[in-house]
Amino acid sequence: MALTHVKVTYSVRPHTAQRVQELSTKWGVPKSEVIRRAIDEAARQEVVMPRMTPLEALQKLRATPSPLTRAQGEAWQREMRLSRRASSRKRDQMMEREWKKYEKMVAARKRSAGKTAAK
Repeated sequence: MALTHVKVTYSVRPHTAQRVQELSTKWGVPKSEVIRRAIDEAARQEVVMPRMTPLEALQKLRATPSPLTRAQGEAWQREMRLSRRASSRKRDQMMEREWKKYEKMVAARKRSAGKTAAK
């Protein structure tokens, strides 16, 4: 009985692709064989990814101690607030410039329409 193969395409992180290449070289097999072996091993071990609801994920995050000290956390908060405010100011300034351009365009059209009507 002939073995059949199905060609598929997956996207992986560069680090993962590098590890597949390293294992392929180390084991002396094609990269597709490395993938097959990894999948077969995971299936044998019945690796199960836990499914969590969003609430469970939030509770787990809250229960996990932060790697930041209190001072680092407060500094991060200040930096994020400043960044958001700066972004908001930039957006407001851009909107003001665009509004002024629009007003000039409307005024120019009115002047142009007035000259046309006067003729």
